[in-house]
Amino acid sequence: MNKNTLKKIRNLSGLLFLGLFLVIVFLFFYKNEFGKFEILSGNGKPGQVWEKNAPAGQYEKVVFVAGEKKNPLRGPVNGRILNAAQYADGSFIYDIEYNYDQFGRRVSGPANSSKKEKFAVFFGCSDLLGIGVTGADTIPGQFNSLSTDYFGYNYGFVGTGAHYVLKLLEETNFAPELKEEEGYFFYVVTEGHYPKTIGRAFTLIRPVMPVYEMQKGRAEYVSTLEQDNFVATWLKKYLAGSHLGILAGGTFITEGMRYKRSERELICQILKQSEEQALKAKPKSKFVLVLHTLLPRDDRERLIECAKNRNIPYINIDEPYRDEFVTDQVYFHPSKEVNRLVVDRILTFINLQSQ
Repeated sequence: MNKNTLKKIRNLSGLLFLGLFLVIVFLFFYKNEFGKFEILSGNGKPGQVWEKNAPAGQYEKVVFVAGEKKNPLRGPVNGRILNAAQYADGSFIYDIEYNYDQFGRRVSGPANSSKKEKFAVFFGCSDLLGIGVTGADTIPGQFNSLSTDYFGYNYGFVGTGAHYVLKLLEETNFAPELKEEEGYFFYVVTEGHYPKTIGRAFTLIRPVMPVYEMQKGRAEYVSTLEQDNFVATWLKKYLAGSHLGILAGGTFITEGMRYKRSERELICQILKQSEEQALKAKPKSKFVLVLHTLLPRDDRERLIECAKNRNIPYINIDEPYRDEFVTDQVYFHPSKEVNRLVVDRILTFINLQSQ
């Protein structure tokens, strides 16, 4: 190999390295949106503002008005957060206010009346929390307006999976939070929950999320994602907020994803122990998986198999996707229309159980 060829190879290698470096800079630092996710999950101080242009020309602004973060897996206590999203022409996609109660739950309707003697706790990610819709239009909010016997509580939290559900059930004393003694714990599963639970997807990785490992047939809490692997979590966190992470979307990187048998068993065990903890907290309750229409096909099949094998009740909402199912085409959070569809299925399930 002559000197000219070697020189060309070195020059090409240098260009490739420079190109890779520029891509990394773009992905990690250019219009990174993790600050928005942090404020939306309650990690802010009064007056803190995040605003940027998102992909596809969308502009978004988040303002932390009030509240105090007391639980890493919940919203701010007595919190108030403003969130507006606009198209490039200035028209609003949504302009929403998120209010939280004394337990860090999003307020999704008027306080419970004495007529409703049963509870319906809802767990889930930002889809359940209701990004882009009013409290009344969330799943718990619409449930409250339609159910005559059950009062819905919104425990939704940004960027979560099944690991958050188990951890919250393990550490929560529900006595002061739920005055009702009988009811349901609904875990609403949407896109990204399956890989997030084992820390594999970079879609909105939250460093505070718990890590569980199988030990003697049980899912045991080990640490948080950040404590478990700080470097990997940092990289995933910034990828989640990059243009690539936002544009790719949860379905793109979760559909067809392969899992080890040990990983599938871990997720199943986490769900089973979540059911055990729910029944321990409220013996007259039931724990139910709600497989959302926005759940990827492969994850849906795995969860149905898990539910059947572990005798976990589930509701399978497998509907063809329609544009009105999401608030906008950038972040794909569920709209009030699809939330109503989910609520109708849940109420049908409850009615069938009572017969």
